[in-house]
Amino acid sequence: GPLSISNTIFTANMALYGGAIYDEGSGTTTVVSSSFTNNSAEEGGAYYDEDGASLSSDAFSGNTAFDGNSYGEGGAIYADFDLSVDRSIFTSNVAGSSSAGGISAYGGAISIENDSMPVSITNSTFGGSSSTGNLVGGQGSGDDGEGGAIYNDGSYPLTLSGNTFSYNTARGGNDAYGGAINDYLGITST
Repeated sequence: GPLSISNTIFTANMALYGGAIYDEGSGTTTVVSSSFTNNSAEEGGAYYDEDGASLSSDAFSGNTAFDGNSYGEGGAIYADFDLSVDRSIFTSNVAGSSSAGGISAYGGAISIENDSMPVSITNSTFGGSSSTGNLVGGQGSGDDGEGGAIYNDGSYPLTLSGNTFSYNTARGGNDAYGGAINDYLGITST
């Protein structure tokens, strides 16, 4: 059955996919009042969602998606299926690198690649100050960074309500799209 996580701390975990959690379970996982700090992976620095996830009152800080060479996606979360996020905080997450070059990266905090319904993100904070913003991309002249906070290349528009985006950065000498959001499917915002 689906995984249920509450009041749990995940710190400094590493993997190829999903630094803290790779979720391939059946059904929608719920994660409540938990924190993910300084975890790292190539995709989904903290969390890789393969079969649906509902996140509420969680904190994601300092997580990194980077393969150590040229690619990173979803600094905090890589969503390969349905995702909903409510009352959560995303700070200082990185997809790519703040110091290296030769990088293509997507979604400083969240990357959405697949879904069967619109992704819902509500009442959440992305960044907050110049020292806590989320980052996507790299330092090189040929680098690509898409979606400082959120990258949406799934199948449906984003549904956003009551969120705050500040001091997020898309960096790349070749392409830098969407300091806060890079979206290919449309956005519904209330």
